[in-house]
Amino acid sequence: MLFNSLTTKFVLLLTIIMSMGVFSLQASAEPSATINYQGKLTDTAGLAVVDGTYNMRFYLYNTTGGATTTNIWTTELTSTDKVQVTNGLFSVMLGSTTALTSVDFNQTLYLGVEIGGSTTPAWDGEMSPRKELGTVPAAFEAFQLGGVASSSFLRSDAADTMEATTASTLLTITQNGAGDILNIFDGATEVFTVTDGGNVGIGTSTPNERLTVAGNVNVDDTTSDLSGLFINQMPAITGSTTLNNFFLAGASSTSFTTGTYNYAIGDRALTNLTSGDNNFAVGVGSMKGGGSGITGSNNNALGDGSLYFNTTGSNNNALGEVSLHFNVIGNHNNAFGQQALFSNITGGANNAIGSFSLTSNTTGSHNNVFGYGSFI
Repeated sequence: MLFNSLTTKFVLLLTIIMSMGVFSLQASAEPSATINYQGKLTDTAGLAVVDGTYNMRFYLYNTTGGATTTNIWTTELTSTDKVQVTNGLFSVMLGSTTALTSVDFNQTLYLGVEIGGSTTPAWDGEMSPRKELGTVPAAFEAFQLGGVASSSFLRSDAADTMEATTASTLLTITQNGAGDILNIFDGATEVFTVTDGGNVGIGTSTPNERLTVAGNVNVDDTTSDLSGLFINQMPAITGSTTLNNFFLAGASSTSFTTGTYNYAIGDRALTNLTSGDNNFAVGVGSMKGGGSGITGSNNNALGDGSLYFNTTGSNNNALGEVSLHFNVIGNHNNAFGQQALFSNITGGANNAIGSFSLTSNTTGSHNNVFGYGSFI
């Protein structure tokens, strides 16, 4: 038998989205995710078909065209599931045989119908056009919770993103009790904790300070190649991982370009380092370089202001406050003691041991003195 037409009526009683929304607030019963589809089946003459049970196929699509194989859901009602037709009218609960749980109802959907007779299925092809599914008016509330669109809520069972364009705080968490403010887990392992009171723990769930880290800390600033730990806006520990330069307790340099393996401890130590290598400076202003870039290498300065003005001088050792203070280009000098070789500028290969020894020497070279104030 050829079936001429199918007059249809769609009533969307409940979708998966609805079961997550308004009706999920009722704990007394679990609603069924089904669609009630009603239709009238007629023959080629426009008359209602003979009463009986009929084989039927139903398809859901997200497009009005395409073969039946492009469906996103299908169900076949045959054998004991055949549909009862009386006076041409029938009613089917779609989803009662094949679940609708895989269907995304947050899109426009179209229903296709195919009839296969009342005995052994003999399918006569999908009827056209496909019918767009609509919802009953009350069902529109299923897309909202408290008047807010469902798309505005974060999911707890799948990956999701929180995003907003606002000048206000994006997320506020308030803990009024004694429990932790935040716990983040990697599987069963707690990896990030904010306790009541605000202590933060990384790798530990019991931080005893404002920040407690269980494990190594890597500080990396790819923009300046100099990064580290700052306390009250002062550099406490900074360094360059690519050039292997490290600065502690206020020592810092932002001007070095190629200098490697330099180490400084103390405010302004090695401040003007540019390309010098293998320098070691300890003390406030030690080997600061004056106001010029430091290119000298293999210098050791221990003491406030030691080798303060050194720029190109190399292979100098200064131990003592302001020792070799004015040395700029002198090489291979050794000064041990407060103000030893203090005024030396260009002199080289001098050895001064003792406070104020060779303190007035500026250009002399190859001098060796020992004792307090010797050869002042």
